[in-house]
Amino acid sequence: MALSLGVALTVAGAPAFAQPKGDSKEVAALVEVGKFAFDKERYSEALRAFEECFRLTRDPKYLWNVAVTAEKAYWASDQLRDLDKTLAALRLYVKDYPDGKRRAEATQALKRLEPLAPKPSETDPATDPGAAPAPAAARTGVMISSSTPGARIELDGKLGADGFLVADVAEGPHRVTVRADGYLPIERDVTVLPGALLGLDLPLTPRPGQVSVQGPSGAELSVNGEPKGDLPLARPLELPPGDHLFAVRMSGARPLVEWRSIERGAKLTVKADLDTTGQRMAAYVTFAFAGAGAIAAGTLTGLAVKAEGDAQRKLETTPEAPSHTETELQEFKDLRDQRDDLRTAAGVAWGVTGAALVSGIFLYVFDDPGVQAAPPPPRKTDDPATPKPGGVELGFVPAIGPTYNGGALVGRF
Repeated sequence: MALSLGVALTVAGAPAFAQPKGDSKEVAALVEVGKFAFDKERYSEALRAFEECFRLTRDPKYLWNVAVTAEKAYWASDQLRDLDKTLAALRLYVKDYPDGKRRAEATQALKRLEPLAPKPSETDPATDPGAAPAPAAARTGVMISSSTPGARIELDGKLGADGFLVADVAEGPHRVTVRADGYLPIERDVTVLPGALLGLDLPLTPRPGQVSVQGPSGAELSVNGEPKGDLPLARPLELPPGDHLFAVRMSGARPLVEWRSIERGAKLTVKADLDTTGQRMAAYVTFAFAGAGAIAAGTLTGLAVKAEGDAQRKLETTPEAPSHTETELQEFKDLRDQRDDLRTAAGVAWGVTGAALVSGIFLYVFDDPGVQAAPPPPRKTDDPATPKPGGVELGFVPAIGPTYNGGALVGRF
């Protein structure tokens, strides 16, 4: 066994699991379940899944998967039945599928593996070493996988295994439930046909996070560039886990633009304390100046009207004073000059007030800062683009397959 394993570790090819393009959903699910079991080194369950794929489709790509998996099971357990399955699959591939893409590899694998099989005299003298073993009786069962971390699979209300469940069941209806913390559960009613293996690959969807956004009333909110309405929101946002770009903006305020990371099922509050822009502050100052100018202009206008009235009264005559003295005429002239000066000053004041008012309105109305450019998303510590410390790193990368098991030494400077 040790010698044979050493030979296998130096000769072998790569496992290339068939992609179920064009196959039914049933077969595609069995392929995913078989790959999951293979990666977990549960070769007997993976073998059963690929055997069912081949039974349903008679496609040689699944026959090759049977050979790959059976050989792995043989090296892992040293069970002759797995070697027999490997040889049977390879012989059938070479015999019945002469146009198969892996016929040459299958032929080479037979030359390598057949010497490992017991001779007829070591088992049953009447056994034909070239004959395929009799097919096993059909078993009705289910094989369920979930790649979701911490997934718990239940069948008919009974707790199964974490992430992977294989069971022989009675034909007919069954209920499958998959749960995991932080994920939305799945409950599915299935029907298992007699003699069939039902495969289900059921990854779970992460629970969305709930995000409350607090900010000035009327502020516009967008997430990842998509408008979400004005604040305050009627209810928290539901967003999938991951990094999301929040933008809160309103006229006259500096916008809030920031990335926030949301965990599965978590509750998060984003506070948008928007600072007033310099332009909006300038608008307020301009409005105040316009107000002061209006008060001054109004005062000057009132004084001009009063001076006009006083001047007119100087021209009034009475029976007792039918004519005006030189002094009265001079006073009349002085009041008229004062009136004209006040009118001129009031006109200037009203002009300045109007200009200030128009400027303030312009500054106020057109103070609508937008989000010019979003900041880059936060970089994770394990991001490949994150600079790594200098030095030399060495590692061993394993490589396994139906006709090869080995590895390569890699380094990075």
